[in-house]
Amino acid sequence: MARPTKCMYCGIKDEEEKIIVGKKRAHEKCRREKEIEKQEWDALYEYIRNLTGCVQVPPRNIKRLHEIKQKYKITYGTILDGFKIAENKIVWFMNNVRHGGNSAKDINAYITVMLNSGLNEAVRQKREIENRERINEMLMKQTTDIDMSTNMVAFKTNKKDDRDISDWLD
Repeated sequence: MARPTKCMYCGIKDEEEKIIVGKKRAHEKCRREKEIEKQEWDALYEYIRNLTGCVQVPPRNIKRLHEIKQKYKITYGTILDGFKIAENKIVWFMNNVRHGGNSAKDINAYITVMLNSGLNEAVRQKREIENRERINEMLMKQTTDIDMSTNMVAFKTNKKDDRDISDWLD
């Protein structure tokens, strides 16, 4: 019997065989999710750096982005989508109100513009994509029967027709 080992990401104790033992003890799924999160964070960070023209995003702005992620229970990719949706408004605000500033206070104002203009749309789009994927999965799960004589496809459904007399024909 393997000794229980704790996953460093989710904190769940599991048998050692189910947890990857290497540099870090973690479930494969947890490790993949963290890698995706890190890639999304890197993309968001680079986007903000390029948008504002600053060399390094100030720590207080980084903290605010982490808080937004936790508060709204969204991913960094969704925040990035919100920035891309609100980019025109942010650029206008940057040029006409903040006159191209890239201080922590200015970047905080740009984040606020994104929250007011782009985040809701990004979350709505993300939900629509998830709904479409869920519907596609449901359609793929439906089994199809191919009638070789007529080359027609019939979809099996889980519903039982109350006019079906096939049970009586035995």
